[in-house]
Amino acid sequence: MSEKWMGCPVCGSRIPVISGYSSWCDQCHFNLNPANDSKKTSMMGKVYETLGRKNGEQLLYKLMKSSAQKPFLTVKGAIAYLLAALVHGVSLSLIAASFVLLWFRNDEIFLVFTAVLLLGISWLVRPKVDQLDKNDSILTREDLPEFFRLIDSITDELGVRKIEGVVLDGEFNASIGRYGWKKRVILRVGLPLYSILSEEEKTALIAHEIGHLANGDLARGFYIGTALNTLGVWYELIDPDGRDEEESGDILKIISSLMMKGLAFFPKTYYDLLLYFLYFNKQEAEYFADYTGARIAGAEPAISLLEKIEYSRLYEYSIRKTVLSSQKMNFFECLNEEIQHLPKREKTRYKKIAELERSKVDDTHPPTHFRVNYLQSKKHLPEKADVDVRHFERIQLELFCYETTIQNAIADEYWYYHS
Repeated sequence: MSEKWMGCPVCGSRIPVISGYSSWCDQCHFNLNPANDSKKTSMMGKVYETLGRKNGEQLLYKLMKSSAQKPFLTVKGAIAYLLAALVHGVSLSLIAASFVLLWFRNDEIFLVFTAVLLLGISWLVRPKVDQLDKNDSILTREDLPEFFRLIDSITDELGVRKIEGVVLDGEFNASIGRYGWKKRVILRVGLPLYSILSEEEKTALIAHEIGHLANGDLARGFYIGTALNTLGVWYELIDPDGRDEEESGDILKIISSLMMKGLAFFPKTYYDLLLYFLYFNKQEAEYFADYTGARIAGAEPAISLLEKIEYSRLYEYSIRKTVLSSQKMNFFECLNEEIQHLPKREKTRYKKIAELERSKVDDTHPPTHFRVNYLQSKKHLPEKADVDVRHFERIQLELFCYETTIQNAIADEYWYYHS
């Protein structure tokens, strides 16, 4: 691929120009990140962004010097449990109050009406657990025997609860969680991300997610996680944002909107307070999950996995290229081809973007280069674990059957948001 040159409009340095890729300056970082994440930051994200700027490096240096492999329950963690208990207490108190009125004061119409009203409110503000999307298809050991063999080998090695199901989706991500009142452990695997990884990186990815089950991430736990979900629902019920009261010109609606904003302040502030006390635990849990992935798969693939997660823009580009093409294209082949032909300078740009990040990758993760530095500081980790290549070939045959379905879902979602 031939290179051309241009002058940097800011500092005058020479900039290599590679057709089809951003031209950026090594000296002043002009145009380093032209698509600078203009997405709206979530309520949780704003809190973690502020905390990350203040405490990120301090926490990194502490963990680099520590031999701990999982978070400990600290005073802040104990306070988070107490705050969660108060949230659950409000929900239970409303239910208790309504039943007391119905049982002991059922001879007074007004109090019976009040009890029924309280029951209705208690239903709206009841504890909320994580639920899978109705369109999610849960795959079991019968559906993916070879994939579950890999998963079970990791859960056995870590001594954690077995995964009860796998959801394959079109995201450039992976996650694990407990869903429903039965707390079913479900692993979500974004097939686009999984498809670009080496066998060792795939092992590191799965081990990272399963590591969260063993590492004591309080926000992923049922008790505190449910409290966070509940507070989020309270805020959404009360907050008038997105409604048209203020634009209507009706003075009563404007006053009502302002009052609702005032009420919404309380669940939001409480939510932020709970997140503050969870911050260090959640950040530590990510570092320790990275450590788990490196311990199982090796430090080298765990680090290269973190670097490939930064390729989300290539994932988005491949979606557009596939969906908008006049010819039928395989999205997964397109994505892998884009990454295989990625110029060295473009890879350097992704690393530079990560290095300049000082707060977070998303709502819960430390910056990628912090995570890389943490793993590099653990000299005792194996460089790379041995893998059974034929086993991964059998896994690939299993997952290949779902690629068309997932590609269609990706296309449907694209047109839903761009039609």
